[in-house]
Amino acid sequence: MQKSSFRESNGNERRLVMRKHMFGVVVMVVALAAAAQADTFTLKEHVEVGYTYSETADVTCEWSSKADKEYNKGGAPTISAGVFTGTSYYRVALVSFDLDAIPMGPGITGVKSVNSATLRVYQTSSGASSKAVQKMLESWEEGTSSGAWGATFDGASHYVRNAGTLTPKGNLTSYNHDGTTVYYIGGVTSLGDDQTEGGDANSDPTKRHYIREGNRNWEMYNRKFSRAADLDALAAAGASSDTYYYDDAADRLYVRRNSVNVRWFEEDDLWANYGPKESASVDPTMYPDITSPNPATGWYDFDVTDIAEDWLIDGDPNYGVRLVRNTAYGSSDLASSEHADSTLHPELVLDLEMARLVPEPAGLGLVGLALLALKRRRR
Repeated sequence: MQKSSFRESNGNERRLVMRKHMFGVVVMVVALAAAAQADTFTLKEHVEVGYTYSETADVTCEWSSKADKEYNKGGAPTISAGVFTGTSYYRVALVSFDLDAIPMGPGITGVKSVNSATLRVYQTSSGASSKAVQKMLESWEEGTSSGAWGATFDGASHYVRNAGTLTPKGNLTSYNHDGTTVYYIGGVTSLGDDQTEGGDANSDPTKRHYIREGNRNWEMYNRKFSRAADLDALAAAGASSDTYYYDDAADRLYVRRNSVNVRWFEEDDLWANYGPKESASVDPTMYPDITSPNPATGWYDFDVTDIAEDWLIDGDPNYGVRLVRNTAYGSSDLASSEHADSTLHPELVLDLEMARLVPEPAGLGLVGLALLALKRRRR
């Protein structure tokens, strides 16, 4: 009886130890399966604890019908959204975050679902207003211009999505026309036919040119260029004349002098329809309508969960969002990613459920071995 009791007691102890080992293995496998970084991330172009650094693009595309000018403000410390009917200008703010910055730790295969997504922008100017966001449907470039009239644009404006092709001054090809030197660039057939027809660049999308009529010539370093009837007329103009001529047959754009920057655009460089204020460039759904915080300078929080799901779950291209001011008259200035106070830069706060790997076969094998060993011990 004593030996039997001893064996029974000893067996119970071994089974208890084995159960403890098995429990430890199971806990280890479960822990490995669940291990991952936190699922809440704040994307921001700001290096600080609590933030996930993300390249951020933001730009104001402005058009003024009264001044007959357009601006790119990709390098400005603020972005603006609004409409001023008195001076007839329209401002659209575009913002985009690099979603590839979302950390993917060991065992993480991607984003399973979006619990919530919040776009946060800080209004630096006073004045209550109502704002909304929309998903952009076309790509665009931020550019580096501060918005000064006369600056060379290298990003999106009201008429174009990107910088196009720049031929810097001094790099045009010289051409002798009956003893008079003129200059040209070639390979500009994309918009050549439209250019020779002229037309109103605002009302007709087929007439948006690499050189525009009137004061819409920021592609030509913001100088006012007149169209010559032919090469003879161009040659007859003064050596410093702001005159151009497009030769369809030769596929050449001629100018009178070599001291201007010529920026021209392929069809694909243009917005689909009049620029980012039009529905062809954005999802018509507004997400959502936010009233100005109190005080009027402060953070705006936009629920963009549906948009983030489009990007992260449905695989839609991430072209960022458009910020619009719904108030009929006025404009709001918001801190951009170039603002001196980096704590005010735009933020995208994401609460995500990440897709995780199922425990590896090796881990499951450990559990199986432990269970098998326990079973044998019981026998």
